[in-house]
Amino acid sequence: MEVAYAASGPVRPSAGSVSISPPFDSLRRWDLIMIHVMNSTNETLKGHGIVAVIRRKDCYLMIRRAEEIRAGGMWCFVGGAIEDGETQEQALVREVREEVGISVRPICKAWECPSIHRDWLLHLWEAEPLSFEITMNPREVADAKWLTPQEILLLPRLIPSVIDFFKAKSLL
Repeated sequence: MEVAYAASGPVRPSAGSVSISPPFDSLRRWDLIMIHVMNSTNETLKGHGIVAVIRRKDCYLMIRRAEEIRAGGMWCFVGGAIEDGETQEQALVREVREEVGISVRPICKAWECPSIHRDWLLHLWEAEPLSFEITMNPREVADAKWLTPQEILLLPRLIPSVIDFFKAKSLL
């Protein structure tokens, strides 16, 4: 799967491709208006994932995934698979509660992108934390920290879409 970014205006999809028009967040309009995901090998997506972008003042909640799971040992936002029959908002609340034990309120969908292996479509949502005491699920999370975007850039083994998200939102 190939990802192309458009600075502004519509991108005309080619045959067999998917156009995604992510909305802007409530705080700032971003430069990348549309992401065009082209499926050049006619692969089918294995599924859809939810990603929680949780901000507390100037910091974002980041996790290091447990070694035994997909993308093990990598730093990323909290997230996981959207289960059958679940809305994106329901999946967001469930995944955050399962992985770090806090309650959140979904605010708005902020972005979409392919997963690191390009076989899942990830839906990134901004979420407001309603509680702050982190209780990590050791089967899924090895570490969790509230970090500024500048601190996040210094993390080893950072999932590249985190950097793409911050750049798209003009937070770097």
